Amino acid sequence: MCNLNCTNCSVFCGLREPYFITIEEFESQLKKMATILPLNFVSFCGGEPTLHPQFIDLCKKFFEIEPQGHL
Repeated sequence: MCNLNCTNCSVFCGLREPYFITIEEFESQLKKMATILPLNFVSFCGGEPTLHPQFIDLCKKFFEIEPQGHL
């Protein structure tokens, strides 16, 4: 989801419904990635991440899984 209207962005041009990852899905994906390589940092992208209603909880979940990580 994004609250901007950048002319170069085709992802959030109003052609699809906003999507927010669930905490459970985020945790599952992080754990899968951690089996492949160390999670030194995570980057939230694909819109404006702070619009996610549970953005702080996503950040907390990352640090539960990777206490030494960086956002």
